Amino acid sequence: MLNAEPWRRRGGALLATVGVIWIVSLYGLLVDQGLQFALAVLPRRVEGLAGVLGMPFVHGSMTHLLANTVPMLIFGGILVSRGIGYFFKVSLAIMVLGGAAPESIAHGVVEVADRQGGHGARIACSAVIAVNASDGHGV
Repeated sequence: MLNAEPWRRRGGALLATVGVIWIVSLYGLLVDQGLQFALAVLPRRVEGLAGVLGMPFVHGSMTHLLANTVPMLIFGGILVSRGIGYFFKVSLAIMVLGGAAPESIAHGVVEVADRQGGHGARIACSAVIAVNASDGHGV
């Protein structure tokens, strides 16, 4: 019989991650709009470095938050099926690379991930999944 316990932990890790994103985003949208800018990428400014890791946790609107939740559950579910550690390593790599790109090439534009952040994360997850599927390890 299949042991469901590892899958419960994996599902719990994914849901906890999505839950943290929702809590931070809702707090920023409904309580403290300053959080949107505190966790935004401010290109080429030291105070903007927090946004490299903070940007995925803030969203410009409820529509944006909802639109990113479904792909996060789908792609995150595929990634976490390889293991919780794998899910967090890939997620961290996507956050750092996704935050570093606007940090290094943008000029003075505050990036609250309302433009391309979620799209980039979906593309990165797709690439990781495709590479894993093609190297014989499956998804």
